[in-house]
Amino acid sequence: NKSMTDSDVEDDEDSFSGSESGSGSASGSATTATTMTEDREKRAEYHAQVDALVRLVLPDEVEKVDAMMEQFKGREAELVSTLQTMQERSATQRARAAVHKSKNRPQRG
Repeated sequence: NKSMTDSDVEDDEDSFSGSESGSGSASGSATTATTMTEDREKRAEYHAQVDALVRLVLPDEVEKVDAMMEQFKGREAELVSTLQTMQERSATQRARAAVHKSKNRPQRG
């Protein structure tokens, strides 16, 4: 369990600008504890997304997910977006390769 640092406090202030995730537990006066909990939940969601995408796109890099999350702290959406783009590109390449193979197959007739 890490103790809070100054950078954690700064991140908490920034992360509130995003869309509400529908939890709605903070009615009216949002306390710091609630903000921190929501921030932790958001990070956990991002971590799960990043982990899943890395397993698809960069299976050799799975053990580096925590380092990636640390590197993109406060910009997790950017990391997820980049990984999604990589996933789409690799899917497109696989589809092209499959089409290419089928063109080279001799026609039966």
